[in-house]
Amino acid sequence: MIRELNINHEFQELIPQLSPKQLENLEESIKAEGCRHSLIIWGNTIIDGHHRYAICHKNYIPFTTVNKKQELKTELDVKLWIIENELSKYLYSRQLSAVKRIELACKHKEIETEKSIK
Repeated sequence: MIRELNINHEFQELIPQLSPKQLENLEESIKAEGCRHSLIIWGNTIIDGHHRYAICHKNYIPFTTVNKKQELKTELDVKLWIIENELSKYLYSRQLSAVKRIELACKHKEIETEKSIK
């Protein structure tokens, strides 16, 4: 039985989508080797691993999770973490376009501003 996790669409929209080929390669890898990296959750909501979760769920492949609920107190904290995590994944590669990196950086600044007002 595969554990059911929640998907927050605002969180998911912060994550760059994989190309069809990248998604196909990820699915082949997970089918062959299992889900090698834990999904990161906040409570019961996915904050990193949406693609892996969908693949595991579809193929009944078990996965592990790491919960950041104690570390991340608010949804704004989660959004900042997601953006920082995504940017760090692509820091030394060219897999994320300059435009997408700039969009993520602008969104990060916007959330930081919103957080400082609250």
